[in-house]
Amino acid sequence: MKQVLFIIILLTISFFAMPQNNQKPTESFGITASLPWVNNYCYYDHELKKSSSKSGFTGFGAGAFYKKEKNIIALNTGLTADLPAPIGAFDYAKEGTRTNILSIFAEGLYYKKLFGKLNIIAGINYVSYRFNFTSYIDTLPSYSVFDRTVGITTGTEYYFSKTFSVALFYRPAIVSSDLKQYRHLVSLDARFNITVWRKS
Repeated sequence: MKQVLFIIILLTISFFAMPQNNQKPTESFGITASLPWVNNYCYYDHELKKSSSKSGFTGFGAGAFYKKEKNIIALNTGLTADLPAPIGAFDYAKEGTRTNILSIFAEGLYYKKLFGKLNIIAGINYVSYRFNFTSYIDTLPSYSVFDRTVGITTGTEYYFSKTFSVALFYRPAIVSSDLKQYRHLVSLDARFNITVWRKS
């Protein structure tokens, strides 16, 4: 954990460092709407009492960013789900039992331009996983359990235009509420970035 904090401090210092030439830095501020539409989870299945993995679809998020030259600092938040299909109605049989996993996350991120339209991403996050057990049997109750984690975020982002990008995020947990199980959230996002203020 100390190493992660040290890296974040170094990145922050380099971000706010003045450029080496005499040109004034370009600055901007904006908001982001995101659709983390494809998601993968490593989570704890409280019904089976073991670690499990699942992929699914659907999510939405929002954030704000500050850009200076080619570097970006952002705050993001969002919700992801594991629905079985990206669009359309979902036919859950009203018999037996089923389980599903959702997440709510918040994160602080640093973006660094790698080359061309490609950015690399690093930061820290808070993720709350909600495990749901749904029962259609009268004698078997449904329940939900929350597992809260703090971890790191890494990823890459590719810009197709000034306002639209696609990003892949990997969020492994470093500290979890049970201090035992490994968890992660991986999401593939469509992101819409809108600049609301610019200074050059």
